[in-house]
Amino acid sequence: MITAFRSGAFARLRPLRSLTLFSFTLVFVMLGGCGGTIKPQIGPIEFTNASGVSVPAVTSLAVNGQVYLIVTVTNDDQLLGASWTVSCGSEVPPGGTSIDTSCGTCNPAQTASGPVPLYPSTGIITTYNAPPTVPKGGTVTITAHATALPSVTSSVTLTIVATQASVDPATSRGRKEPPAQIAKLANTSSASGVTGRAPSLEL
Repeated sequence: MITAFRSGAFARLRPLRSLTLFSFTLVFVMLGGCGGTIKPQIGPIEFTNASGVSVPAVTSLAVNGQVYLIVTVTNDDQLLGASWTVSCGSEVPPGGTSIDTSCGTCNPAQTASGPVPLYPSTGIITTYNAPPTVPKGGTVTITAHATALPSVTSSVTLTIVATQASVDPATSRGRKEPPAQIAKLANTSSASGVTGRAPSLEL
């Protein structure tokens, strides 16, 4: 009788043991899922005006020019936002940072995650200031790093061009009249009273 009782007891406990094992497995799976961290993600860099309104992207910028930029970081549980760096050339350098101001600067270098809200807000838009001269290679790369995980980046490349005012006048090939001839032309036109055509120069 004792043997029969034990056999029946184990038979009744077998489903309970299976249920308990399943419960423990489910708990471990749930804990594993809760304990796993979701990496932050960063969207494409967007161009805006000074108020944060979206504008078409640009690919070139004159020396001393400015553009306004924002970027959106998702899965940013600590709300750390983005860190901005600038490098010369068309590729993000190893390490992802640059302090070479000949490439230009971003101000502020740290921003909250976009998008820009409808109400007035600061610290979301960064301003890229182009250098006063064309950098070596003629291009710069602006990179936004997810501050919570700097290896997660988004970047844009701009070509920096010289403005017309920055061109050396000595390199101009346009023909210029000598000052003496210009003065003689002005005096002749005034004295002759002829309109519609300029009198010929005396060489």
